[in-house]
Amino acid sequence: MIRTIFEIIRSKYRSFRYGIRENQLELTLNQKNQKKKDIHLPEGFYLRTFKKQDKKGLIEIFRLSGLAEWSDIEFEVVKSSFLPNGFFVVVENDTEKIVATMGARHTPNKFNPNAGDIGWLCSHPEFLGKRLGYAAAAAATNRLLEIGYTNIYVNTDDYRLPAIKIFLRLGFEPLMYNNGIEKRWNIIFNKLKKN
Repeated sequence: MIRTIFEIIRSKYRSFRYGIRENQLELTLNQKNQKKKDIHLPEGFYLRTFKKQDKKGLIEIFRLSGLAEWSDIEFEVVKSSFLPNGFFVVVENDTEKIVATMGARHTPNKFNPNAGDIGWLCSHPEFLGKRLGYAAAAAATNRLLEIGYTNIYVNTDDYRLPAIKIFLRLGFEPLMYNNGIEKRWNIIFNKLKKN
């Protein structure tokens, strides 16, 4: 397959922006899917924005989700990237334990000054299957939509199948920015069919 000019530009941009993470998958929310997402939580949980006292619980959920061992400084850098009222947590009522999270960020680029992304989707392993990650991701997506973003995307890794499933359910679609991406997506779709 011959690479289009768009794919070449996109690949160079990703390399510049992400460095060694340039090969992450990217999904975009096309115009037709840019509608507010319904959020339904099971009984015993509620959704809210981040509070200062959430830091310890969030560092723990990031670790349990396999994203990283974060220091306080690294956490503060990521937290500061989220929009005001754009960092969401799902909390268990009885214990006040944080069980899912995701944030919305302003990430303009030279191709689109009105670009935003959602990032850092995590769900506590003890609470999988309750659609709590979906609620956090929907809230972050809704935040970008309510502000008026027209270019909304998310980056992820091939192995994060539960997160990819959530993004697809929200209406995000894979962006095919180079020749190898289509093959990677075919592998992912085959794995998702089996689960």
